[in-house]
Amino acid sequence: MPRSAVAVCLPRDEFLAVGAELAEAGYEAIPISGADELEALLERRRDVGLAILDGENDFDGTIEMYALLHEGERNVASLMIVSPNAIERLSLAGRARGNGEFVTRPYSAPSLRWRAEAMLLRAEIMLIRGDAAGDDSRRPLPDGEVGVAPSIEAHRGQIVVVFNPEGGVGKTTITIDTAGTLQIRQN
Repeated sequence: MPRSAVAVCLPRDEFLAVGAELAEAGYEAIPISGADELEALLERRRDVGLAILDGENDFDGTIEMYALLHEGERNVASLMIVSPNAIERLSLAGRARGNGEFVTRPYSAPSLRWRAEAMLLRAEIMLIRGDAAGDDSRRPLPDGEVGVAPSIEAHRGQIVVVFNPEGGVGKTTITIDTAGTLQIRQN
């Protein structure tokens, strides 16, 4: 499966650093400067799996782009750079679908890359589930909508919780790595 593209709306110097990190991971970083360019990109390309948005410099424009990411059947994940005091404004008028994350400055390009890569892996896993269920759209499916092979249903699983109230400590990375390791060991 080809890697997803990432729409990136960041200042030029930040885009260059983050884009280089994403390219190293095998993802195409596509620069955008606003809602019009994002809309045109989403119309033109179906492989956009994530948008990194700068909500610190233009919060209202970022909310407009977020709405485009979730318009109609579209449900593209977003990673927003926001100021610490803007986090309270991020209720997004009840439109959030649970596939967005938030980061505050300062951040390092490698840390943003790892967070973006974890989000893209989750999105790609959902697409694989959708393909297995015969869904050819780019829309991720909730777990309850996907059939599971009978041999897998017969096994009982355990729930593993990775918890830390602190942000940016690697919970998502640890979770994805653990899930991948368990899947490899299962086969």
